[in-house]
Amino acid sequence: MTAVSFRNVKLDASVTRISAADFRQVLAAAGPEEKKGKGGKGKSKFKAEPVNAPEGYFDSKGEYKRFLDLQLLERAGVISDLRRQVRYPLQIGDCLVSTYIADFVYTEKGREVVEDFKGFRTREYLQKKRLMKDIHGIEIYETGTKSSSKVKTRSPSARKAAKGNSSG
Repeated sequence: MTAVSFRNVKLDASVTRISAADFRQVLAAAGPEEKKGKGGKGKSKFKAEPVNAPEGYFDSKGEYKRFLDLQLLERAGVISDLRRQVRYPLQIGDCLVSTYIADFVYTEKGREVVEDFKGFRTREYLQKKRLMKDIHGIEIYETGTKSSSKVKTRSPSARKAAKGNSSG
């Protein structure tokens, strides 16, 4: 018979039972389980620290800070109808391809703005962004922590104003 070793515990390959003492030793050798967050997920691949605030659950501190900024803008009357985690079905014909969940949706100067806070642009996100444009005609406005020319950091109206000032 072949012996299988699990750290310091030796088990016979043909044995289907182990003693309670051996079982406790196997559990102790395995160590404590990793603390899991929302939905049973482990730690974030991109080191984002989730925030459980009175306003709800946020995937990162940056997303929560952006929400607080948007709340201030809403109180000041710059934006209105601020909503979180708005779902958009990505459907082609009768086939539901996926669902995009926007971090924030609000109205600015009479136009609906769909905003996503991004620390990192994954391939899956880029595909959904393209589908949002193709299916719904919606351009996703990105904010985030990475200073990249591809990640927009100003509101749509501020970008338009900057373009107007630079062309004159």
